[in-house]
Amino acid sequence: MVCNVAGSEVAATLSALLAGRHARVSFLHASAEACGVRNTYEFPGQLGADRWAALIGARALLEHACLVVCAGTATTVDLLDADGGVSAAA
Repeated sequence: MVCNVAGSEVAATLSALLAGRHARVSFLHASAEACGVRNTYEFPGQLGADRWAALIGARALLEHACLVVCAGTATTVDLLDADGGVSAAA
């Protein structure tokens, strides 16, 4: 499973590099709902795959509301409510 937010050229390069080492490469993309998390974005695909993965991981660890902070090139804060809904907090 690969999480890529760097665009299609990087995805193609990663696929080519991993093709000889793995039977199948899958890229994670945000969806409307998965693993108990409900993406409330009007266009679910606009939520970055890295943030989506972090939200799914948080839901797997916690059953209550929490803030999920991603600190990379940009710092983002998402609120994961107790029912699994996502809201951009910052």
